[in-house]
Amino acid sequence: AVWMYRKGGSVFGGPAIDASGVVYVGSLDKKLNGVAPSKLLDAECGQSGGATHAEWMYKTGGMVYSSPAIDASGVVYVGSWDEKLHAVDPSKLLDAGCGQSCGATHAEWMYTTGMMVYSSPAIDASGVVYVGSNDYNLYAVPPPQLPDAELGHRRHLSDSALRFNPRCILPRHHPHG
Repeated sequence: AVWMYRKGGSVFGGPAIDASGVVYVGSLDKKLNGVAPSKLLDAECGQSGGATHAEWMYKTGGMVYSSPAIDASGVVYVGSWDEKLHAVDPSKLLDAGCGQSCGATHAEWMYTTGMMVYSSPAIDASGVVYVGSNDYNLYAVPPPQLPDAELGHRRHLSDSALRFNPRCILPRHHPHG
């Protein structure tokens, strides 16, 4: 391997990579990390040797099995066992002094589902985020439309999503009879 980043918990979801090359991954340690591979490399041998330095870290309230997704503006979305879809803007997590977030918990917004979120979010061209939950629902969460000053730091979008429940969608006619 060219480099390795050691997490504090098992990694089940796949990574997402932004336009600048930062790799985002969640794990069972309840964290979403952003890792800049260029900052992990050892100048002498070109390998990290298992570095544990993350560009930034965001703490969710539960384990992260979900793979992150990144929208066109760089906001990272991830599901968690805390029953929430988290939207995190990495540029707002960085600590001005050290260039790291040092374990920030500030999210752009969060959407609470009815149960744990194992699934990975997907984002359509208009910015709507789709995510499934263990409550048997697929949620379509539109991006917030209010300015930051009105929404505050932690925004819980509880009634702005559409919920799709496959148990409610039945075919009109059975194809075989």
